[in-house]
Amino acid sequence: MNEYEKSAGRPLEIIVGIISLGISIILLLAFGFLVLKANVGWPMLLGGLFLGLLCYWFGNIAVRLFLNRKNSQGGLLSSSGLMFWCVFLGLGSVGMVVMGIWGGQLGTVLGGAGMLIACCYGWRIGSNRKMKGKSI
Repeated sequence: MNEYEKSAGRPLEIIVGIISLGISIILLLAFGFLVLKANVGWPMLLGGLFLGLLCYWFGNIAVRLFLNRKNSQGGLLSSSGLMFWCVFLGLGSVGMVVMGIWGGQLGTVLGGAGMLIACCYGWRIGSNRKMKGKSI
């Protein structure tokens, strides 16, 4: 376990859990507002599904932080979840690099490149967790 996978301490876990719970409640309220005010159609259904999944995900993280429960794979996020977010954010960072080059924004290019490096590192952590889980 490297320094990025170690616990930050119980008080910080509680603070992040409270923030995650707040985000989950805000997403739940946005979902309720969407259901009450939007016209029924595909965009509303897809948006509602997306908000509902995000609300569940943030709520799940908050419960894990409050109750101090880790995954069976050893971490707050599952290895598949970590790899999914790395792909999602990695594609976004590639888009940032391309748009930064196109617009001549050096800061955007450097930020996107740094994010891409972090996503590759997160992917490696997720794949290592999956390999450990298969060998046990």
